[in-house]
Amino acid sequence: EDQINSGIVSAYMSERAMGKQGGIMMLTMLTMLAMSTGSGEIMGVSSIIVYDIYQTYIRPFRMKLLPGSCLFCGLP
Repeated sequence: EDQINSGIVSAYMSERAMGKQGGIMMLTMLTMLAMSTGSGEIMGVSSIIVYDIYQTYIRPFRMKLLPGSCLFCGLP
């Protein structure tokens, strides 16, 4: 009942329905959720830095590179 009152209903129900394995599965799903959200945030921030800051203000007149080349050093 403490878990229900504190708002952890899904963890309580999965543990109640499937035992200890249900709690482990819920913990695994929450971990995967946090990691996928974190990776999406990192990708968003890195693309803002590269495309909006680096290409606009730091090296706006860079040489033409082939697709797939490094933006920072120009190596393929």
